[in-house]
Amino acid sequence: MIDLDDILQYVPSQHGEHGVDSVIHRLCNKNNSMHESYCNPPGASWAEIRIKHPSGKLYHWDHIPRAPEKAKRPDSIIQYNENNEIHLLSIESKEKITDAYPDMNELLKNFFTGSKKFDGLFNRPAWHYNTANSTPSYIQNSKEQYWLKDYKQRFVYSGFAFSFEPEYYADISNFDDSKWNKMMVEKIKHIDLDIIIGVGWHGINHLPFTRIVANDKFAVTNFYKILNSTLLI
Repeated sequence: MIDLDDILQYVPSQHGEHGVDSVIHRLCNKNNSMHESYCNPPGASWAEIRIKHPSGKLYHWDHIPRAPEKAKRPDSIIQYNENNEIHLLSIESKEKITDAYPDMNELLKNFFTGSKKFDGLFNRPAWHYNTANSTPSYIQNSKEQYWLKDYKQRFVYSGFAFSFEPEYYADISNFDDSKWNKMMVEKIKHIDLDIIIGVGWHGINHLPFTRIVANDKFAVTNFYKILNSTLLI
């Protein structure tokens, strides 16, 4: 049996892809301007997506296939609403920067918009909703179930998150910012993604730190500005 004191002092020696997911989850919940529509913590099952309507209602999508054809279920979905606009950032996490693949951008966005053999999330009904501090209620109105299908002011972005190599630095001053910035800029151009997030850990307590690169289109959005300020750790 492990003593509670030992558990509280435990620091993993390795982090990898699950560590990247955990950092994204923690950072997303640091800023109330963003909403975590989905996260995939270690060992979790693919359950449901919760998208917030600008009115404040949370709509729930469940029974989404784990491996849709010609689409990729994300590891994280971060939402930012600006007036009546809904902005969704679909992120796939991997262990290394070299794990990014050429059609990542297309497959992540197809998860929402669909492909020839997969009805994307936008074309699927939401079965439940809830408001602040209320339990979910079943939606019986077909028009409300499919409200997101014809919603005009919605935007989808693709993101890739990975851990640096090495992922841990006893002294963060040993991290080569210039080298990794160059690699991330090259990767975002080659893969045609909207944003790339690199994650590392440093110090005796393995505190996380991040670096971020965005394309020109995403970099001018308020979503990026809020996300970037949150990721500055």
